[in-house]
Amino acid sequence: CYEKMAMIYAISQKYDIALKYAKYGQDLYPSTSLDLLIARLYYKTGETEKATEKVNNILKREFKAE
Repeated sequence: CYEKMAMIYAISQKYDIALKYAKYGQDLYPSTSLDLLIARLYYKTGETEKATEKVNNILKREFKAE
């Protein structure tokens, strides 16, 4: 539910609100798709360092799992 809300706000270019919903969803049910959405929202809000860090953490986690 929170992921869908975040996506709706992102489409509406309300990135700060979208980020809030994505983080709520991530706290309740962590997932790679939410991590990627959060990274994208960080990028859209100009927080490129946070976006890069988030993507790097995703890659580390995914390659470690193999």
